[in-house]
Parts: sequence; structure tokens; C-alpha cells
Amino acid sequence: MIDIYADDVIHWINVYAVIFSILILSLAINFTFFIKDYINRILTILVLVTVICWVINNYVFGYLSIAAEQQEDLASFIIAGFKGNIFYGLISLITSCFALIALIIRLIIQYSKSKSHPNK
Repeated sequence: MIDIYADDVIHWINVYAVIFSILILSLAINFTFFIKDYINRILTILVLVTVICWVINNYVFGYLSIAAEQQEDLASFIIAGFKGNIFYGLISLITSCFALIALIIRLIIQYSKSKSHPNK
């Protein structure tokens, strides 16, 4: 019987992870609604998903992680679901850093082009 319950818990943790991934991505897309250039918008979304994930992990779930360390069931379930989302981890952080560098370079190039051609 314990194995059946463990499979159910893992299933619901995965469902929670998918829900957190969708919510983080939709929040990042909504933050970039007013950016006109599509490449800059995609790069900004890549940066924002990591920033949003970091803010949620440190500020929203800060006290919840303390409860999870004390082996409370609901807190452990929520934290495990959050840490299972696709934007949590080292690969997302590295991708976000490269996207931030590319975005800064693109903005510098766009700014220098607008300074050299003020009529456009």
C-alpha cells in the first residue's frame, strides 16, 4: 500500500511542477508585453523566468522552506513541486545569463545605431 501512495504523491508533485512552470512563464510573458522587438522580448523572457523563479523561491516560499525542513507534509509537497518546475536549476540560470549578455549587447548596438542616425 505504501508504494501506491508514493506513486500518487510523485504524480501530484509533477502536476504541481507543470502548474508552476506555466505560471512562471505566463508571468514573464506578461511582464514583456510592451517590448516591440521580438528578439529582445524573447531574451527578456528568458531572463525574467529565472528572476521570477528566484524571487518566488527566496521571498514567497522563504518561510515555507523552513516548514519543509521540519518535515511538514504540505510544505514539503509544495516545495518539491516548485523545485520540479523547468525553470528551477543550473541550466536555466546559465541560459538566463547568456540571454542577459546577449540582450545587453543588442541594446547597446540599437542605442549606438539610434545615436549615429538621429533621423531614423
